[in-house]
Amino acid sequence: MRNLMISVVLVFVVAFLSVGCDKKEADSTSKTQEAPAEKAMVEPEEEAGEVEEGEDVVEGEGKAMNLGQLATGGSLLAAEDENGATENNEGVAHFKEGHWDVAEKHFLAALAVNEKLAEAHYNLALALDKLGNHGDATAHFKNALELAPGNVNISESQILKDHLGG
Repeated sequence: MRNLMISVVLVFVVAFLSVGCDKKEADSTSKTQEAPAEKAMVEPEEEAGEVEEGEDVVEGEGKAMNLGQLATGGSLLAAEDENGATENNEGVAHFKEGHWDVAEKHFLAALAVNEKLAEAHYNLALALDKLGNHGDATAHFKNALELAPGNVNISESQILKDHLGG
């Protein structure tokens, strides 16, 4: 059921991006004649760093995001076999709905189970940022980066860089 829901969201996002690209192309008087699909795609070697093979990537705020991350409002799902993943992933569902305070509680619960879950630290930082608690958000962004320095969805995040001064 969860995979079906993710698939439906991804189809919606791709359709939405396609409509946006078509409109931009119609409104544009730019010199380039790139196809709309080429505008939305990012070459993993050029901008995204380490992106898993076969993963769809789109441009977002100057950095690459996988479609799954885009579909979750920028928050990150944890692998289902990780301790704390259930709470983290429930928090992601609330985060993408704009329920920052409810999401925060789920991310804290995930960290109570697994204090080394980088995705929960990152997601908690996002929620805290939305709630205006920038000091604690910065601390959790730092924890996330320290726990998963090779995760480009974390290390290349513009909001993380803004908080950490990078």
